Amino acid sequence: MKDFGKQVIIAIIAGVLAPIITNWFTDSTLWVAIVAALVCLLWPMYLLRLNSKLPNLGKFENTSTENKRYSVVIVDDEFAVKKTRANDRFKTYFDGYDLQLLKSVNDCRLLEAYDVVVLDVFNANEMRGNTHGIFEDIKKYYPEKYVIAMSQNNSECKDLFDSKKATATLPKPTNSDGERDVEKWMEETEKELKKAFDVLDFPKKYWSILEDKLPSDRDKAYCKERYVEFLRRHTNYRQGRKRRLILND
Repeated sequence: MKDFGKQVIIAIIAGVLAPIITNWFTDSTLWVAIVAALVCLLWPMYLLRLNSKLPNLGKFENTSTENKRYSVVIVDDEFAVKKTRANDRFKTYFDGYDLQLLKSVNDCRLLEAYDVVVLDVFNANEMRGNTHGIFEDIKKYYPEKYVIAMSQNNSECKDLFDSKKATATLPKPTNSDGERDVEKWMEETEKELKKAFDVLDFPKKYWSILEDKLPSDRDKAYCKERYVEFLRRHTNYRQGRKRRLILND
C-alpha cells in the first residue's frame, strides 16, 4: 500500500508539472507533452480502481466448524504405491473432509477448483520431476490459494516457504525402519489442514498473508479480484446451505 501511495503522489506531481513544462517546448512537441500529462493524470485513477475491489472483509468471516467447508487436494505419488495403501487409508481417515487425492499433476489448472492445495515437493509432477514449477504457476495464476509444501526434506519446504511460493509446510514422517509412517503422516496432515481452515475463516488475517507474498500493486490487484470471488463463492454456499436447513426444518 505504501508503494501505491508513492505512485499516486508522483503521478499527481507529474500531472501538475506537465502543463508547466509544455511552455518550454515548441509547438511541434506540444501535443506530445499534452498526451504525457494525460497519462500521468489517468494512471493514479487506474491504480485507485484496481485497489478498490476489496470489500469489507469482516462480513466474510466463517463461523462454521464443519470439515467440508473448504475443498482440499493432496498431490503425492505415494498414493499410487500399493505397499503403503496410503490412498485407501487417507480416504478412510479423511472421510469427513471435501478431499481429493492425486498421484501427480502436470498443469496447475487442474488445481483451480480447490481451496487448499497440498503438494509433495519432489514427485507430484511427472513432467518436471519436482513441483517447483507448479508452485510458481500457482502463485502466478492462482495467488489466492492456500498452498502447503510437503516433503520429508525440511530444507526444500523451507526454501519454498521463504520464497513465498508456499503458505505453509508439512513434514512426511518415517518410522524407525526408514519407511513411511502413514498414520503419523495423516495426523500431521490433519493438524495442518485445521490450521489452514482457521486462517481461511478470517479473511483479514489471510489477506495480510497474501499481500505479503505479492511483489507489486498489479499482482495484489489481480489477487484481490480472485480472492473476492473466493469469498463470495463460499458466502453464497453458506447462505444457500442455511436456507436449505431452514426449509428442511
